[in-house]
Amino acid sequence: MVKIRPAHALWLIPVALIAIPGWRWLQSRDAEEPARVGVPVVVAQPTTGDLEIVLSYPGNLVAESTATVVPRIGGEVMQVLVSENERVTAGDPLVRMDDDIVRIQSEQALAAWQAALAQLDKAVRGVRPEELESAQATVSQSERDIEVAQTSLDRTRRLYDAGTVPTVDYENAENQLQSARTQLENARRSLALMEQGASEEDVAMATANADAAHKSYELALLQLEFATVSAPVSGTVARIMVEEGNSVGPGTPLLAIINDDLIYANVAVPEKHYGEFGARQGSISARVAPIAYPDNPVLTGRVTSIAPIIDARSRTFNVEIAVQNRGSLLRPGMFVNVELVMERVTDALIVPQSAVLFRNNSSVVYVVEVHSEPTVRMVPVETGVTQGTWVQIVSGLAPDAALAIEGNAFLEDGQVVRPIEAE
Repeated sequence: MVKIRPAHALWLIPVALIAIPGWRWLQSRDAEEPARVGVPVVVAQPTTGDLEIVLSYPGNLVAESTATVVPRIGGEVMQVLVSENERVTAGDPLVRMDDDIVRIQSEQALAAWQAALAQLDKAVRGVRPEELESAQATVSQSERDIEVAQTSLDRTRRLYDAGTVPTVDYENAENQLQSARTQLENARRSLALMEQGASEEDVAMATANADAAHKSYELALLQLEFATVSAPVSGTVARIMVEEGNSVGPGTPLLAIINDDLIYANVAVPEKHYGEFGARQGSISARVAPIAYPDNPVLTGRVTSIAPIIDARSRTFNVEIAVQNRGSLLRPGMFVNVELVMERVTDALIVPQSAVLFRNNSSVVYVVEVHSEPTVRMVPVETGVTQGTWVQIVSGLAPDAALAIEGNAFLEDGQVVRPIEAE
């Protein structure tokens, strides 16, 4: 029997301490290796929908135009036929002016036109038989007057030669004969003209006189119409500037009408978007929401004007959007919120924005695949329109793919995951 000395026992203690961990290592080497634990990720499939690129800005409404109504003739304002904020249609009477003078002038012009027509009718038709008979009778009477004047002159000459009548009686007899001859010549000339009828020149002159008289009558009627001032455009009476009894001259402002059938929203857009607007002006649509009617449906509009200059102080440019003012609810000066739809895609393949990551200078998604265990595969994709939390996938992704949309920030290609279905 061998006895262990105390010195030998002290030597065995460190050996034992070394042997115990080694034994445990040998045991762990033979034990079964534990299963890998996957990274939890939320999984969802792509969907389809419509996306828009939208720019939102506040704006103000302005009327299409404002017409200042003025009279074309001066005079006293007899009656104002409308009131402020009243809706009028183009052609509606607004103000009646004193028309006494222009009415009399129109009656005078009518009489002058009728007289000119009578002269023209006479020139075209010629003289009546009774007028011709009267002219012939005048010639016959003038011939008899010459015979009488000649006989009187002969008798006066004999008496003058005998010295029984003064010289003045002889001269008067000569003058009477000369006057009778002149009257006969005039009568014969008038008769000849009547028998020949009016010349082409006379008819043309009578026609021109009748036309001129007709134009004068039309002008007088127009002046009479101007005594009633009518609305030049449809719209709303914004302001009345005169009262009944006022005397005004031509061109004096009477009232103002706002033409608001079509109303415009003006918005200031930052300078950085100027190129986009220039390239897409014809395709940009707009949605306009007046804050005065929060419960009403949003109105649609179209971009009609893009300012050609940039405001140097605000670094913005003005965009004008036309909106149909149905029911005349909109008023100039109203505040509106405007959404400008720069681009719109329909039936797009879309995924949550959180599913798209940036790796190796490109956009990628992680697709979950199940073989012996769930793993992820990194797939490069091409993205399109982004709206809110959604982004369009243009290419690279199958519509039925299972995507890691949460917990994917630090994934690596081929990594084991534990899929959790999205709520």
